Amino acid sequence: MSARPSTDAKPTWAVAVEDPQSVVARERGVPVCQCLEQLGYSVRLVEDGDPAGLQADVLLFLENLADFGRYRRLLARTTGRRPVTAVWMFETLPPSSLTPEADRIGRAAAAWQQRLGLQIPKRHLSTWQKRLTLHGLRHWLYKQLSGVGFLRTLKLLQRVDPTLADTHWTQIRSSMVNWDCLQRTRLEGWLDHCIVSTQQRQRFLEERGWSAPFVPVGCQEKDGRLLSLARDIDVLFLGYVRKDRRRDLLKTLETDLATRGLSLRVITGNCYGEERIQLLNRTRILVMLHQYRWSPAWIRFGFAAQCGACVVSEPMADTQPFQADIHYASAPAAQLPEVIERLLRDDDERSRLVSAAAELCRTSLTLHHSVRQIAEIVTRSMNR
Repeated sequence: MSARPSTDAKPTWAVAVEDPQSVVARERGVPVCQCLEQLGYSVRLVEDGDPAGLQADVLLFLENLADFGRYRRLLARTTGRRPVTAVWMFETLPPSSLTPEADRIGRAAAAWQQRLGLQIPKRHLSTWQKRLTLHGLRHWLYKQLSGVGFLRTLKLLQRVDPTLADTHWTQIRSSMVNWDCLQRTRLEGWLDHCIVSTQQRQRFLEERGWSAPFVPVGCQEKDGRLLSLARDIDVLFLGYVRKDRRRDLLKTLETDLATRGLSLRVITGNCYGEERIQLLNRTRILVMLHQYRWSPAWIRFGFAAQCGACVVSEPMADTQPFQADIHYASAPAAQLPEVIERLLRDDDERSRLVSAAAELCRTSLTLHHSVRQIAEIVTRSMNR
């Protein structure tokens, strides 16, 4: 049974982040709390398993429900009062081409994480707990036992969806783990709202019978601002490059740009806050290559716009919150060098795209507006 505050008081909120010291907490958790306070709510930031989260009227999980092993255990066992629960899902879900057979095999592989008791993040375990529970061995076993299933899932997907030809099986692993976690919470009956940050996730869930409101992650002033710096970086790529398609794409792009007399700077390490703002203010074009071909990553579009950098991206299936040819330039990977060279020569067109994207970030695409939407979704259901 979820909590119901009295009609004369606004519900209290708890915003959950996996780690209060993390980048997610600093760049999203604290600002979300501030937005809720501006809307007149009493709110506190909590970490996974904090009892204060269960005592609030509303418990909002940020980014990915799979990261909250302690809360998931506690809520699954709760039989009395509990908070209204919602997740604002930032992380990737599988492609819509996921077939029932691939779904079954992928979820069976993801279940090994549950069977081996790996829901609790390693940072919550002491050195002795890790040794006594053989945490390292169990984590190794999980990779060995689940890998075959995730690889089979990918091969089944590639049969029906040729666009996934260059997808690595570990990408399917992460998306299937996220999907399996959502399915488990539905069976356990304690998740009240699943709110997603992209249209792709909304489509995937609604095609499978879920109600999944789309609320993009809005921009905030501290994400970026214009500085009086020389734009001495022609093209920048910003993001992690692990075992995914972007490694080879970046090598090809760097070579093609060099033949045109242009340089590509690649930043794959930690780059946050003021360091990121300084870097984007020196950048003329930020190039976006998809880590997950089916799943757009929009947040960096806002970072770039607020710092005056123009985005050039591979095509997106989603049309919100940014639109191709209005807020950014779009082209297949093979045509990116040509489009980048043209834009670097056309200051007016580059300025038009940046101005339109920056205006969107200042008006409708703000974090305050996003948080207001989430608060309205949750409180409407509570009033009903």
